[in-house]
Amino acid sequence: MGSDCSDSADQNVVVAALKSVGNIGNFPNPKVLVNCALNKANPIETRVVAIQSARRFTCENIEKTNVFYHLLEDGSDDSEVRITAFTTLMRCSDESEKFAKFASERLSEFLLNEEDQQVLSFVIDYGKEHGLTTILNAALDDPRIREKFEVDFKRLSWNNYKYRYNFLRDAAFEVETSVIYTPKTWVPRSIYFNMTSHAFGASVGLIEANVRLEGMDEVLKAVIIDKLTSEQVLKRILAEPEQLMDVLQ
Repeated sequence: MGSDCSDSADQNVVVAALKSVGNIGNFPNPKVLVNCALNKANPIETRVVAIQSARRFTCENIEKTNVFYHLLEDGSDDSEVRITAFTTLMRCSDESEKFAKFASERLSEFLLNEEDQQVLSFVIDYGKEHGLTTILNAALDDPRIREKFEVDFKRLSWNNYKYRYNFLRDAAFEVETSVIYTPKTWVPRSIYFNMTSHAFGASVGLIEANVRLEGMDEVLKAVIIDKLTSEQVLKRILAEPEQLMDVLQ
């Protein structure tokens, strides 16, 4: 991966290596992962997977860096990168003094100044779905901020979370779905689905899927708008197979 994931000519190898780091949950030099995420010359997928590679890191390790706050608050960055940074931060929000300080001192200003509707809609939807009313209420009480949310957020990036607990069986299920759009496309950039069971003091991940649809808008445009024949569509896909690689993986 080099120092910032830009040394390899084959980004598919880099992405596979980053996913392996995420599965292991540890890496001897986390600074490399930070550089991979920060390097805007890297493909969006590489940067997103670099952020997701921290999904099994301890909250202590995540707290040691400010990179996720930097990515979230960088209004010039890609929507998917910023939303992924936000979901990584939220993993440790319950026990993080740094996040509590961000929520109390900077969240209102962040929401007020944010111009990317995809990021705005996801942050608010995530907060509502996960019951983070103590964090959101103070910000949403500002009438200037409330005016920015007079839209149907399900037309934009959104998060859905359900938790069900059965007292008699002392067991629970949680299901989470995230759909991320970007201003540049009219189909979702990525779709995430997770189902986890909790029983007998243990948590078991039943299903976890992350489907990226980067490039699919061009394929769908060819089919729906350009009205190309099936043969022409197939030739276009064969010419650029990477458009479907993430869907098939």
